[in-house]
Amino acid sequence: MGNRVQLFSTICWVGLVVLIMLFVTGCGLYSFSGAVPGGIKTVAIPLFDNATSEYGIRERITDAVIDRFLRDNIIKVVDLGRAEAILRGQIVNVIDQPYTFQATETVQEYRVIVSVRVSMENTQTGETVWSQEFSEWGTYPFSSGGSTERDQGITEAITKLTEDISNKVVSGW
Repeated sequence: MGNRVQLFSTICWVGLVVLIMLFVTGCGLYSFSGAVPGGIKTVAIPLFDNATSEYGIRERITDAVIDRFLRDNIIKVVDLGRAEAILRGQIVNVIDQPYTFQATETVQEYRVIVSVRVSMENTQTGETVWSQEFSEWGTYPFSSGGSTERDQGITEAITKLTEDISNKVVSGW
């Protein structure tokens, strides 16, 4: 019985060593932090333009995009004079639509859709690296029709937009 325990112990140690070697050679060199293609390390994010009548949204979206880049720490946000790239944006649409209904066919929830057009420009070459329109949405209850609920829906849409924009920047051009 003692030989069986010793054999089992040896097999476990060999298996552990093999797993460690697989991890080091297969995944050990992989980095979970993204990298911006083209070797760009700095970006400027000027205030987004607003082609809608939605008051204050340009500041909310611009601040959220900057916060996302600072939190992700993939590319450094700097002023225009020091940036290797510029991320420009324009809010093109903010639309409220009925989303869910009660049995009496009255609106229970609204969906607010926020659309932005964003482009990345290489400041060293002047070339537009990519340009894309993003649309995301958030929901809010139709209760009193107050702006607080709607603001929560807009915040949800903005959060999704910042994720989409960040993913586009690091995913390749």
